[in-house]
Amino acid sequence: QEWETPFLSLCKFVNRHGHSHVPRDLNTREFPHLGKWAQAQRAAFKKSKKKGNDSGEPGTLSSPQIIRLDSIGFDWDGVTQTEAWERKLQSLRNFVRIKGHAEVPPTADTAQYP
Repeated sequence: QEWETPFLSLCKFVNRHGHSHVPRDLNTREFPHLGKWAQAQRAAFKKSKKKGNDSGEPGTLSSPQIIRLDSIGFDWDGVTQTEAWERKLQSLRNFVRIKGHAEVPPTADTAQYP
């Protein structure tokens, strides 16, 4: 359950955006703390590779979890800072195109303007 809820949120994100490149800082009402969770999965995957997938050690992923993440095309590498900056810039451009201004409220879900 603890892992399942954010996984389902990730599935929703992938369905909406067509990719699993979750920004590290994504934390919206619709996708609460999804960026941190995705980053934690990447770290757990790396640890699982060292310790063995089903070691049961805290902070690792099980084989079924890895398979489920793979099945939705999870981005195991994440995005570079440059890629993240470019995406945010593009989101801002799209926001300006749609809203006619660049005064983005702090609560705005910039993922809505890919």
